[in-house]
Amino acid sequence: MARPWLRLYRSALNNSKVQQLGLEGVGFWANCLMAADDNGYLPTALAWSLRLSEETAAKWLGVLEGHGLVTRDSHGKGHVTRYRMHDWETHQHQSDTDPTAAERKRRQRQKAQETANHVTENVTRDTSVTVTRTDTDTDTDKNKEERKGEEREQVRSSLGETNQPASKAKKSERGIRWHVDAVVPDEWQQAAEEARSRAGQRPVDMRHEVAKFCHYWSGPDAKNPAKKDWRQAFINWILKANGAANGYGKSNGQHGTTSAAGEVFGRLYADARAQREAAGE
Repeated sequence: MARPWLRLYRSALNNSKVQQLGLEGVGFWANCLMAADDNGYLPTALAWSLRLSEETAAKWLGVLEGHGLVTRDSHGKGHVTRYRMHDWETHQHQSDTDPTAAERKRRQRQKAQETANHVTENVTRDTSVTVTRTDTDTDTDKNKEERKGEEREQVRSSLGETNQPASKAKKSERGIRWHVDAVVPDEWQQAAEEARSRAGQRPVDMRHEVAKFCHYWSGPDAKNPAKKDWRQAFINWILKANGAANGYGKSNGQHGTTSAAGEVFGRLYADARAQREAAGE
């Protein structure tokens, strides 16, 4: 029994041999595809199968043969010459008629997936980052604590966090960016308030300015985001908070002021930061 379906590729829409047939010819060609057996041979009673007259069927078979869409081929007992759809094996895969092909393909895909999973597990295991302990039985608790402190500072440095006092911070020659989770230390805020006081400036909403500072310098729009001394950068920000541009926004020609949306975001950011600090995060 012939299979109930066949492959029809969308590339036929741009096939010059097919499209030169015209709409009527394309319809005859498509009907021939459906009438062909699983080996691509057209039935001897093609006219009857397509509900056409013998003259019409013969006419269009000649047209298809002239366009190279059907060929004459010897087939079956006695090598009877019959019409066969051109390049049938190329477009209609033999596996389509094999009832075991689907199961065989499923097993192949399953095996390939198992192999891929096995390789992934091996690669993950082999490339896992592990921490090698170098301490010996003779190490003292003091040495272990010093090593842990060095490891913590390396992690902080890799994240771009410079939240320690400037006297202890390891300054980078090229500068580093402000990390999105970095926190402005209380010591920086106190130093900034003292700097404003010495300059005769009135106090600012420190919580609000801290939020703006963190949001701006960790965002994508910050200009020259890499700094060697973030403590001094923060003090300068606070000194310019009123009466001079602080880089965050302008409104009505007045520097150092933010839009209503910026103020709302600043408060939300500061509240979220305070909640995280209270939770010990």
